[in-house]
Amino acid sequence: MCALLTALLLFVVSLSCSSKEPPTGILYDFENESDLDRLVWRCRARFSLSREHATSRERSLKCEFGRLHYPGVAFNDFPTDLTGARSLSIDFFNDASFPLELVVRIDDIDSGEEYDNRYNGSFTLRPGKNRVVIALSDVRTGPANRRLDLSRISRFLLFLHRPPGPFTLYVDRIDLK
Repeated sequence: MCALLTALLLFVVSLSCSSKEPPTGILYDFENESDLDRLVWRCRARFSLSREHATSRERSLKCEFGRLHYPGVAFNDFPTDLTGARSLSIDFFNDASFPLELVVRIDDIDSGEEYDNRYNGSFTLRPGKNRVVIALSDVRTGPANRRLDLSRISRFLLFLHRPPGPFTLYVDRIDLK
């Protein structure tokens, strides 16, 4: 009888582990120093945690950029499967006195480097608070000649298109719904 109950329990556990839960909730809220290890670091960019402009709890990611054509931040542990989620949202605070042209880039494993073969969402960040909300249906249909596979995401990055000068940008609360 004990063996039968154990087998039944293992079967139920295996079913619950194999069912795919949608990846929802906060992905990044930049509360701990270890969150900085989740970023891909590049020259002429400085990332730190800040108590300014936080929208989720107490801290935000402060990004200080010098003169670069495409400054940005990439994440090395973004979820590879977005199926089941409906939208991606990101909070920003543009500390510059001028608008910034933000591009959100999402690739799947078949994207390669071709611009038209991935999702590139463009958003204007006005000075002050900004929230960007992206429907994942738009990400799926982002490439020009195919559908992006939301179950095989390979890259997620935020970058600015040719800002007019050095600037500071705060990022917080990146989440899936």
